[in-house]
Amino acid sequence: MGFRKRWAPANVRAGWLRAAYLVAFARFGYRYILRPELDIVRGQIADPTVEHAPRAVLHNYSHAPTRRGIWIVERPRPLASVHVAIGRWAMFLPGLGIDSSFYENLAARKQWPPRGTLRGLSATWPTEPVLAFDWIEPDH
Repeated sequence: MGFRKRWAPANVRAGWLRAAYLVAFARFGYRYILRPELDIVRGQIADPTVEHAPRAVLHNYSHAPTRRGIWIVERPRPLASVHVAIGRWAMFLPGLGIDSSFYENLAARKQWPPRGTLRGLSATWPTEPVLAFDWIEPDH
């Protein structure tokens, strides 16, 4: 008996995007993850055959396979996002206060993958649901 190794890159990217989505949910909660700007991410996860969120997922062999982190990227402004890194994979989710054109803006960038340093705030990796933004009083 023989096995043929089949895999679809779009399914792999959707799987890593799903992992980042779940990490962001565990860390930040419903108030972050149910924002309309993440509809495109949910669409990409549900239908990997169509590119809903171009450039949402990066692979980099130079990163350690044990690396993990979550950051709120503030600079450079065009890359303002929630950035989740798991091993050699890095995912960009729309940041706070970012409109729904985030992935269109990523797709329009001439330089990809981005070079330079991403600046912002590091968040602790969730080992259980933290739901941090759900405990903040909404602005009225």
